[in-house]
Amino acid sequence: MIWSLAPKQTFNGAKTVDIASYCAASIFNEDYSSILKMMDIMNIKIGPNAFNLCNTVDERRISQANERSFDASKEGRIERRTARLAPEEDFLEEEGVLYEAGMGV
Repeated sequence: MIWSLAPKQTFNGAKTVDIASYCAASIFNEDYSSILKMMDIMNIKIGPNAFNLCNTVDERRISQANERSFDASKEGRIERRTARLAPEEDFLEEEGVLYEAGMGV
């Protein structure tokens, strides 16, 4: 998150990296709405588009986190294993039918 705010490809001074780390920690702890709070404190006018963008980004981030937590769960592992083995089982069933019909070697 820090490097998305202050990329490594361009030179950033210590203060810029400090500010980026504070912003990243705020976003992690309190969502993107914390950026709007900072802007409000600095007397920066916040429009409806900024508010809507923060809500959209937060919702996307939460849904991705939920998907990742499901993927790491036992149910997710079982589901992935079943999906991976299904084509192999279909192939074995088809090969078994061919072999029984006298077409196999």
